[in-house]
Amino acid sequence: MHPTHRVSRIPFALTAAALAGAVFAASPARADTVAESRITGVTVYEDRAIVERTATVTVGSGTTRIVLPGFPSGFDPNSLRARSGQVRVMGVDTERVHLAKESLPDADAARKAWDAAKRAVLIATMDADDAKDAWDRLKSIRAAAAAKGAEALAGHSTDVKAIDAMLDLVDEKGRASRRRIVETQTAVETATSAEDAARRTFEDYAASAQREETRVVVTVTAQEAGQATLAVKYMVGNARWEPVYDVRVSDDFSATSLEMTAVVSQQTGEDWSGVPLEVTTAQPAAGASPPEPNPWIVDLQSNEPRGAEREMARRAVPAAPALKVLYDSKDKDDAGFIAPVRRSGVVVAFSAPLPANVKSDGQASRVALGRFDLPPDVRWTAFPKATDKVYVTTKLKNTTGQALPGGNARVFVGPDFVGPMSVADWGMDKEIDVGLGVDREVEVTRESLKNERSTEGVFSKDTVFEREYRITFKNHRDRAIDVRLLDQVPVSQDEELKVETTTMSTPPAKLPDRDAETNRARGVIEWRFNVAAKQEFDLRFGFRVNHPKGRVIIGYDE
Repeated sequence: MHPTHRVSRIPFALTAAALAGAVFAASPARADTVAESRITGVTVYEDRAIVERTATVTVGSGTTRIVLPGFPSGFDPNSLRARSGQVRVMGVDTERVHLAKESLPDADAARKAWDAAKRAVLIATMDADDAKDAWDRLKSIRAAAAAKGAEALAGHSTDVKAIDAMLDLVDEKGRASRRRIVETQTAVETATSAEDAARRTFEDYAASAQREETRVVVTVTAQEAGQATLAVKYMVGNARWEPVYDVRVSDDFSATSLEMTAVVSQQTGEDWSGVPLEVTTAQPAAGASPPEPNPWIVDLQSNEPRGAEREMARRAVPAAPALKVLYDSKDKDDAGFIAPVRRSGVVVAFSAPLPANVKSDGQASRVALGRFDLPPDVRWTAFPKATDKVYVTTKLKNTTGQALPGGNARVFVGPDFVGPMSVADWGMDKEIDVGLGVDREVEVTRESLKNERSTEGVFSKDTVFEREYRITFKNHRDRAIDVRLLDQVPVSQDEELKVETTTMSTPPAKLPDRDAETNRARGVIEWRFNVAAKQEFDLRFGFRVNHPKGRVIIGYDE
């Protein structure tokens, strides 16, 4: 028999792994690339914002870990996305870094600087005290010399010339001493200010020892070394915006403009300084789909124990569907973070024409969004039954090409502020009424021509009330005006109480069915007419009210 030869066989996979490990061990680990990033764009929603940061980095061939420091601590890590046009993004993650070790050398140097500043304050204070003591001694010498001079003048034998010389010397040294006091006091103030600055610097470094920093780590791979631009997007809370409109009407009511402003505030932990800013009408908090109705269960009370009733209800009513996650951390596609265009599906976004500055202090900042010229439809509206004032109103039609979100508005005629108003969500081609205030160059009067009470009927008498009015509208302006005039007749709530018009010198306006029905329900008569410049227009109308005799009418008096 031939001897059996045993050959040791090493699996290929194990060999490859060993070789790869050997190569990896032989290659030195590449250090992380730390790059500063800056905010290059912000999209603000009604209760949050998406921030874009951009960094330019130098990468080598192969895989590089890029560390971007200085991110706000409150951003949503699940919303993090990164992309680049020059390298391939392999992954993106976050890390929390304690700053204690990194700030230790600087803190030690700041402490030494503070100690030196405190010593400088002590030395300056001692010099100032010495200067004051010297001045006090000179004052004592001067007082003594003055006393000797008084004795000499009284006839004693003191040398007057010597006393005068002493006083001159004291005055000369006193001037120098006073200058020294001012100099040392200035030195104390300068040293104290420097000590205060050194203390604040040390406290900042000391506080950083207790602070953490959020950093974003992006792993990229490149075929060759070079520079790459890296964009990172993330979502933060504590940011909001709301629209504010300025409606501006020209002095002669011939032109109207709508100025749209975003009032933006945020407390995200980072200032937005000189950044392109966009606000959007999207409402991510509301979800993308309408809620599904659950069964509306009604039942008769059961004699079973309450626990059994709850179990039956639990089986009968299916669980509500979970809310859809807005940004899925597993989804590496960047589509959910593309800033919306001016119109995209159901979303409208408005971009600020100039870079915006919004501090992270919660204070509101006004950001201009745009100006739209709208065709005005100005009318003078009068309701003389209620007031003798004539109001100017205009109908504005949304011809901007997009639906506008509701918000507060300010109304101006020329340079004058007329008043505030509230604007509901304003759909495309929808009209809204804007009040422009009282016009004192136009007047309206309502004169009673008849107010009678009588009875009529052959067999059963009815009580009849009749009224008639004349309304005069005077236009003192140098232009013709379109007038909307309102008045009322009573509205009966009883079939035996009948109301009918008797006189109508000018027929009422023909209105859309919905408006006409609303007016009928309120007993409103509406006229539309034009009054030429410096002219007047009047009309008459009357009505009668019949009810059976013996019944008492209520609410008839104006």
